[in-house]
Amino acid sequence: MTHGMTSATNQPASLGELIAAAKRLEWCTSLGCTTCGALPFRKALRGIPREDVISGLRLMSSQYLQTNLELFRLIIWEISAFGYGGELKAPLADTPAAVQLQAFIDWRHRQDEKRHAYAASQTPEAIAESRAKRKADAIQATALHRERKAASQDAISAVTSTLAQTPTSKIIALVNATEFDVSYSAIGGIVYKRLVDYYRVEPILPADLETLTRLAATHGGHWKKLLDRFTLPSSFSTMLNQNGDPSSRID
Repeated sequence: MTHGMTSATNQPASLGELIAAAKRLEWCTSLGCTTCGALPFRKALRGIPREDVISGLRLMSSQYLQTNLELFRLIIWEISAFGYGGELKAPLADTPAAVQLQAFIDWRHRQDEKRHAYAASQTPEAIAESRAKRKADAIQATALHRERKAASQDAISAVTSTLAQTPTSKIIALVNATEFDVSYSAIGGIVYKRLVDYYRVEPILPADLETLTRLAATHGGHWKKLLDRFTLPSSFSTMLNQNGDPSSRID
């Protein structure tokens, strides 16, 4: 028979004996255990008179409580009326256990507040309100981008209109002489569509070729694609030089 246990049941006679037995037997003392629920410890604790348990709690030092907080919380949960331990404040007054008890009560209140807040957030009305808020926040967050995009589209439309009114042979000269409200990269495709068929039958002027070369080097994209139509294979260029043919007409 283990010292301090009753001979019939091996039930610990005091809280100190129970804690020693739990340590020796490696019982779980975690309040939130979802595997065993700390049932062996709880069952043994219920066999000790409540007044004796409180007396044992009063003997616990601050250092012990700091290193055995889960054990303390489990004991409070088990011996209190509603799990909070509010009625134990007076019996544990002026002890380190009273300090930890208050901290435990405060923690339980915070947990309850979180649960209530979550439950309130899951009603159909709250979910709809949350979705509406997220949508409004997203609209507000992208407002500047959308405004810039709209302004850019308006500027591109204006450039498109200007180019449409310009003779095809004058487009590159116009681009060279005009500072548009949009980037050259943005209008490269528009110019390409206007000129690609034109230069199949018409030669490109040297000044226009110089401008196109500069635009292709700086902005790439459709400017380079258009310039590539004037870049002849080296063997063909050699043949032209030998024949003295200066034509830059696109075939």
